[in-house]
Amino acid sequence: MINFQFQDYYRFFVSLGIILISLAFIVPWLFLKNDFDIIIPLDKYNSLSEAGKKIVDSKLSLISYIYIWMPYYFFASSFFGLVSLTYGLLNWKKGQKVIDLEIAEKLRTFQENTTLVKESERKDIVKSIIASEYNIKNKESLNVKIQKYVDVERQIIKILLEFNSFNYSILTERKVGEHYFDAILIPTNKLQYECIVSVKYLTKKLDTNKLQEIITNNLALKSAYSSVMNSLPLLLNIIVVPTKTSDDTKVVDKFEKDEKLKRVKTVLIAESEINDLSDLGHLADRLKL
Repeated sequence: MINFQFQDYYRFFVSLGIILISLAFIVPWLFLKNDFDIIIPLDKYNSLSEAGKKIVDSKLSLISYIYIWMPYYFFASSFFGLVSLTYGLLNWKKGQKVIDLEIAEKLRTFQENTTLVKESERKDIVKSIIASEYNIKNKESLNVKIQKYVDVERQIIKILLEFNSFNYSILTERKVGEHYFDAILIPTNKLQYECIVSVKYLTKKLDTNKLQEIITNNLALKSAYSSVMNSLPLLLNIIVVPTKTSDDTKVVDKFEKDEKLKRVKTVLIAESEINDLSDLGHLADRLKL
């Protein structure tokens, strides 16, 4: 079912006003620039049959009638367009204020029920993830891998911030109990859903078991978020791999087809896509909700 909002109602009046005002200028211009083939030499007119003369005379009468009423059309269309535009904008603004208050309340509620993750704490979280997947004994190698993981995550979040800040208020690196959120997107209008963003950087080959583990953990994030905010958000799983292969894509496609998860989107990204500054717009399109 379509979720009709009052914002759509007032947006309609704004759009209608713009159309009416535009037509007030466009329609007269179209008539003035066209002679409608009524300007013909007298000898050519006299050579027409009676039926032809009646057609020319009728066309001339109709166009003359339209030209007489054209100024009235211009003022009527402009007037009703301005009324519609003003009515829509004033009430749209009032509605937006209500939405802004609701968004501010959601942000406040989430901030009150979560804690900001410190840099050292974030690296400890990443360290535990890496330690569970890799057997790295050299401390220097471990620190390099941790920093790489953190940098990749933050590059992705930066892209999200850059391309979604108009439609969403974005909170990053928050924690509810033991659940860590890379980012939370709260929409600036009621037609979009809140969204949990989870970024995972893998250096090993992606397989079904690993994907199952990632999404299962992230579904737990959805539950934690719902318990705090009393709403069901979208879940955006962003998995970054050094090199994306067709096998990796097949794993994700097959998993999503088999599991039929609702409000869950998984995006597989090659590390080179993040570093390609000239193609960030394309990457942002893939991350759209």
